[in-house]
Amino acid sequence: MFEGSLWLFPDTALAAWLQSRIDTLCARFGTPRFCAHLTLLGGIGPIDEADAEIGTRELAPRLPPLLLEPTGLHGYDEYFRTLVLDVVDTPALCEARRLAAARFGVPNPAFKPHLSLIYGGITPAMATELASSLSTPWAPEAMATALATSTARGGVPVPAWITGTETGLRRR
Repeated sequence: MFEGSLWLFPDTALAAWLQSRIDTLCARFGTPRFCAHLTLLGGIGPIDEADAEIGTRELAPRLPPLLLEPTGLHGYDEYFRTLVLDVVDTPALCEARRLAAARFGVPNPAFKPHLSLIYGGITPAMATELASSLSTPWAPEAMATALATSTARGGVPVPAWITGTETGLRRR
């Protein structure tokens, strides 16, 4: 059985920038390492594991590459949003989430799209200080280009998360 989330993966340049920051911050603060992603939808399952992978392979070609337009780095007093790069909830991103929620039979609550840089391990004040010291050096045309399942969910330790096969989004 599968329980978890549906992740979007950024294009190569943005993924490299994010993963470098994630790795550095995790090593510095002793927090769990994770791969760069944007959670499109959480709370999936329990469903059959094969259905999760089939659903992802069916959904991905229906989605265009999705613009990831940053609004800035911010720290929050939330474990999975300790330090994030917030992203505009564009109509296309919201539609992708709506389609995913419909495909997996999950409610579609308010969406706060973001790319996390660290989970826990620091205070909100430290996160705010870090946010002001980092820059976001990519062009505004950064895109999410692939989709995959992840066993990411509360109660499952980050190192135990398993990511499914990435499926490319529809070509333009």
